[in-house]
Amino acid sequence: MIQTNLIDDLFLIKSDGFPTYHFANVVDDHLMEISHVIRGEEWLTSVPKHILLYNAFGWEVPQMAHVPLILNKDKSKLSKRQGDVATEDFLTKGYLKEALINYLALLGWNPGEGEKREIFSIDELIKMFSLENVNPAGAVFNLEKLNWMNSEYIKSYDIDELAKISIPYLNQKGYDTSNLDKTIRVVNAVKTYMNKLDEIGAAAKIYYNSSFEFNQSQKEILSNGDSKKLLKILFSKIESLEIISQENFKGIIKDIQKETGFKGQALYQPIRLALTGEDHGPELGLIAYVLGKNDILNRLNNIV
Repeated sequence: MIQTNLIDDLFLIKSDGFPTYHFANVVDDHLMEISHVIRGEEWLTSVPKHILLYNAFGWEVPQMAHVPLILNKDKSKLSKRQGDVATEDFLTKGYLKEALINYLALLGWNPGEGEKREIFSIDELIKMFSLENVNPAGAVFNLEKLNWMNSEYIKSYDIDELAKISIPYLNQKGYDTSNLDKTIRVVNAVKTYMNKLDEIGAAAKIYYNSSFEFNQSQKEILSNGDSKKLLKILFSKIESLEIISQENFKGIIKDIQKETGFKGQALYQPIRLALTGEDHGPELGLIAYVLGKNDILNRLNNIV
């Protein structure tokens, strides 16, 4: 029961002729045949006003529910003043829509006792969701948890589709993505290192940047006689292959080791520097596979 004496006067039209939110909201929901309305709890006090309008028009009142707010770490209401809150902001940064939906569904709701999973498909969420399992207290937005969940989605995403949606982020860094096969190889190689897609530029740098600036220690490694001999042999062996795979590149490294006696850092360090310009990084066979024959030869040619 609504005690109308507790409701303030309800204005329907503003002085400029435009309807107020309450008036427009009720009319809009009725015309769109909205059957269920779920809002944040801050709108709970507006329910009596809306019901009065529905009754005044002789319209059926939709089912209404109000859920707790999403909160900052300090338990204040999530707002733009404290960071990105719009869905578009997160999508622009490279959060996958599936991960966002999954994460937001678990804010203040749980699938029930006995369910320990945190990754759910949209179909599963639709099937399992119920208002009865919504927590009455506000839920704190945890960016670290969202990053973890998004990284899990990235790892398991269809690789062709992941490459497609990663291209704009690679292009922003000036990387050439015209070779789709290479782009797919790159994305597949770096997907385990990303929380979100806007991090792909840094993760993929070694596969696109071939203009290296070596420090003095690196220059000394590459300029010694053993390194030059090693890289020339590698160049010759790569040149004789049609395609590069992780396995045949590993085989080449083993053959060079047998032929030269080089091993350990003396074997791997010059090759890594020549191919990536870095002292550390992913496994060399993976790097070679992603780069492909022509890129490897070009990078080696710059050194030898």
